[in-house]
Amino acid sequence: MTETVSSEIDIGADATQVLVVLCDFESYPEWARSVKEARIVERNADGRASQVEFRVAPGPLPEVRYVLAYDYSDDGIAWSYVEGDLKDVRGSYELDGAHGATHVTYHLAIDPGRLPLPGFVKARAAREITRVALKELKRRVEAG
Repeated sequence: MTETVSSEIDIGADATQVLVVLCDFESYPEWARSVKEARIVERNADGRASQVEFRVAPGPLPEVRYVLAYDYSDDGIAWSYVEGDLKDVRGSYELDGAHGATHVTYHLAIDPGRLPLPGFVKARAAREITRVALKELKRRVEAG
């Protein structure tokens, strides 16, 4: 069963600064506590990561490994599931910047597949993932 959630936050930096942090996948373990490893698997013609392998341990849930494919736009990034321990995960960060600040919306659709979790736990976990990710992103961007 896919859980779909969205969370929002305002960050005191322009959208370019936020996007730089979001696209620096290999530094995620330094600031995103659930990310234990992030490795770029493929790059596109522009040199940006087109596929990234993650190893994550989200709170009380078991550690999982998965690969995501990334697409970039002027106002954010989006990803889709390639393969790994989950059934599916899709999402995006939408950036709306003005006057030196950026409103960030994180959309996440996740189906953990065979992980034995009741529905209410899956829904709560999805909400917590987006909430914590945005708080950590804000802290990283604003710290410079």
